[in-house]
Amino acid sequence: MKFISTAELKRDTNKLIKATEHDEVFVVTRHGKPCSILQAVNEDSLEQVLFEKSPVVREAVIEGLSDLKHGRKASLGEYVNERKKRKDRIITTRAA
Repeated sequence: MKFISTAELKRDTNKLIKATEHDEVFVVTRHGKPCSILQAVNEDSLEQVLFEKSPVVREAVIEGLSDLKHGRKASLGEYVNERKKRKDRIITTRAA
């Protein structure tokens, strides 16, 4: 694990990302204090990372599991149409 500054991250982004593909992990510092971690994510680990770190994803999964448990389900087409309706409502609300 290596420590890098935000300036190094900005300057060497592509090089650092390639290094993460070879299991390097970087702690990014701002003003000498850790502020984030740069590490590789693959398709297998992405789901786990999102579930652990995103309250929105976690809530959606829990809600979906509850729906299944209670017999509530929808086809993919129904789901897509519902999402479009929600998105239209959000856009309309913001425009007002």
